[in-house]
Amino acid sequence: MSIVACEFSGCVSASDLVSWRDSDNYVSNEALSLALASLGINADPCALHQRFFDQTLVGYGDVYLFASKEDPLGLFVIDLYRGLTEQLDLVSFGFRCSANRVVAIKALVRRFFDSAEYQIGYEEGSAIARLRYLVDRDNYPRKVQESGYIQQLIES
Repeated sequence: MSIVACEFSGCVSASDLVSWRDSDNYVSNEALSLALASLGINADPCALHQRFFDQTLVGYGDVYLFASKEDPLGLFVIDLYRGLTEQLDLVSFGFRCSANRVVAIKALVRRFFDSAEYQIGYEEGSAIARLRYLVDRDNYPRKVQESGYIQQLIES
């Protein structure tokens, strides 16, 4: 029996959550939207992009957790903390799915990461420490050392 890699984690720029049509108009990144839809997750990449750039001050930002409506193990998590000296507007994200959805989700999450302008890191496995840390409710509220911000886990 093999262990199936059903967790995916990465770090990209918040600007990679969307695809720009022109200098004023953008749409959700197609691969990210398809991964979310495939898991029955109600998260809007455009709204997350807007929250990060228009509503979150530097030194602030919470972690957002979205549960799947179709997959009992399925989830999407994104850390929208804006670092004090961060210049690439980096966000960490993660997906989890059941073994029967791995092939489709893996391809879409990887396509999302590969389409990113800033491909900081990507990992897939059966137990990813960063993903598990982000979704662990016992870790919140937590103090972000660099800014003193008390970060919350917001479940949608």
